[in-house]
Amino acid sequence: MSDKKKCGYIQKINAYIDGELSKKDLEEIKEHLKNCRFCQNEIRKLNSINQFLSSYKNNEVPEYLNQRILASVREISFEKNRGFLGKYVFKFSIAASVLFSFYSGILLSDIAFSSQQNSELEFGQETLYSYFEGVE
Repeated sequence: MSDKKKCGYIQKINAYIDGELSKKDLEEIKEHLKNCRFCQNEIRKLNSINQFLSSYKNNEVPEYLNQRILASVREISFEKNRGFLGKYVFKFSIAASVLFSFYSGILLSDIAFSSQQNSELEFGQETLYSYFEGVE
């Protein structure tokens, strides 16, 4: 059984640290913490994580970088919306490629199977009896 399942108060630890418990629950968990080493260790771990995260600085992005990003987005957006010709030429070329591949496959399979049919017919003319005829 994992350690987290050993104590039923583990689910209230975050609320305790963040000060979100009611007065009744707060008094109950304070009393529990006097005797529960597992919950005490969890609080220490969570407090150290919170302390580390609070020391993390949120750096501002320079204005020139914002301008470059926005300009790139506008340029990409303009290229994407070039108008009627730009929108439909790409879709038409994909459809044409799919149709060409489909019809080429049909044509090539017809050629391949037509040459195999003759050899299959010749093999099919032999009977099982003629195969065993020479064996005594």
